[in-house]
Amino acid sequence: MTTTPVILLELNEINFEFVAEYSARGELPHLTQFLARHGLRRTLAERSFEQLEPWIQWVTVHTGLDYARHRVFRLGDIVETELPQIWEILESRGFRVGAISPMNARNASRHPSFFVPDPWTQTPVAGSWDLKLLSRAVAVLVNDNSQQRVQPAALLSLLIGMLPNLRARSVPEYIRIVRRIARDRWSRALLLDRVLADTFLRQWRKERPDFSTLFLNAGAHVQHHYMYASPCYRGEHRNPPGYLPEGADPILDAYRVYDRVLADVQRDAAGARIMIATGLSQTPNPRIIRYYRPRDHKALLTRLGVPFTEVTPRMSRDFLVECDDASLAARAEALLRSVRAPGGQPIFSVDNRGSSLFCMVCYTEEIPRDLEVRFEGGSIERFGDEVTLVTIENAIHKTIGYFVDSGLSAGHGDTDIPLRDVFSRVLGCFDRAAPRDAA
Repeated sequence: MTTTPVILLELNEINFEFVAEYSARGELPHLTQFLARHGLRRTLAERSFEQLEPWIQWVTVHTGLDYARHRVFRLGDIVETELPQIWEILESRGFRVGAISPMNARNASRHPSFFVPDPWTQTPVAGSWDLKLLSRAVAVLVNDNSQQRVQPAALLSLLIGMLPNLRARSVPEYIRIVRRIARDRWSRALLLDRVLADTFLRQWRKERPDFSTLFLNAGAHVQHHYMYASPCYRGEHRNPPGYLPEGADPILDAYRVYDRVLADVQRDAAGARIMIATGLSQTPNPRIIRYYRPRDHKALLTRLGVPFTEVTPRMSRDFLVECDDASLAARAEALLRSVRAPGGQPIFSVDNRGSSLFCMVCYTEEIPRDLEVRFEGGSIERFGDEVTLVTIENAIHKTIGYFVDSGLSAGHGDTDIPLRDVFSRVLGCFDRAAPRDAA
């Protein structure tokens, strides 16, 4: 018996209770029908808040191991491990695999049909020239997005890389999104997700792998930034005037993109078994928290006198500092930890890993342009010029996620499952199936 192809749509942190509310308003027809046919199950992740990060929980999905066993705590750190992931496990059994932008996953497959890593993980791209060009462009644009800038070269690379994967059916949607980019900052994230989805669909039609994953992050991004603006939010907080246009609902914008992506997957991969997982979901933040990141990481570290050889921006406010040796890393750590706001609060948190430091801007109060910070050996009088506001965090992570499986009917199976069980449920689809080449 040959296998039915399985597609895992990784819709990072989507709140399906919000999906239900929008559905009741007549929105999201394809998600509404999908849930009505196949039901919705909750997944339960870690209970420790510091472990409720998507780059931890997607490792759990891909390996079947809780954090206590896989111990991958930072984004990008998967490349330092040899943990067996679902792609190489299935490949070792003779099945063909593919992935577009899986979070914190390394490309350890020998001959994947295609593999494009997430924008933050240093692992090889597998596939044609357009995928390699697209991967580099997306990595640059995702980093630039937090600083509200666009490098023309990266935009050109994105355009060239996406053209071979462009679907005519998506062109009207691209036009709608592009027209709104100047006004609606979140539209950049929606555009990138639409590009990744179309790339996945084109590669899937060409290669038809037995198992493949597509990770999309715009929904998580807009929920973190704009949940207070959604009619599904009924709390007391509001974003300040000018933070987004009056009457805008970025969350509905993102969900509409995902609704059309699901429709496209169902159409282009007819007959495939489609699973949806969210890893986590989000809950409204009970207090106003601001996240910042350096405008120019290298320039700021140089101004502080930090001895580094390389600095790599990661997601949001995180960055990795590489040093020549452990003694210089210790000196770099001391300097970064010495940077303090007027009230004595630290500006940076630092995780020393020997010759490298994983750092984060941990100061979450408002940073005006004239905020003076002091550090060992000096001060910066206008620290606000050195950083940029990433977001006012409207929402934070919660342990509940969601799982939908087109191989099941509504009302079938458990309501709550451990998040790690998504891994076994995927593998279970292949237990009795022979690879197509072996059939």
